[in-house]
Amino acid sequence: MLAAVAFLLLLAHGLQRVIESDVVRAWLIRRVESRAVSAGIDMRVGDLRWEYLPPRMVLADLSLVTSGVRAEVAHLSADLLALRPPRRTVALGTVVADGVRVHLDAAAAKPPRRCDRRSRVRFTDRHLHLRRVDVQGRGLPGIEAVGLH
Repeated sequence: MLAAVAFLLLLAHGLQRVIESDVVRAWLIRRVESRAVSAGIDMRVGDLRWEYLPPRMVLADLSLVTSGVRAEVAHLSADLLALRPPRRTVALGTVVADGVRVHLDAAAAKPPRRCDRRSRVRFTDRHLHLRRVDVQGRGLPGIEAVGLH
């Protein structure tokens, strides 16, 4: 029995080292960025790391650009609630975005393009918390400029 527990601990430690390796983190960053591109968003992720209790993915220094919108997020964390392989669903508990800066430019906005590729995996979330949000805009209908802090 003690040997089985020791084996499981060694296996868990090895898995943790693999998940936290630079190669795996870089691969996951590329996957997150390519998923955003398939949704019509140019996204850059500065860093990705894991927390284990509760299971959480943490992204840092994000930048997102899409038609008429440019956003930066200093810190984004997403709690993993459940994996449902038969339904191809990843359920997220709480998603927290901290240090959000949004720049809106109605003059640069274009109609949204249809995405050619649909994801096989669906993501759901229960709670979204926004902290330290700054919204700037120009050329919005009926408004010369807007700034929210």
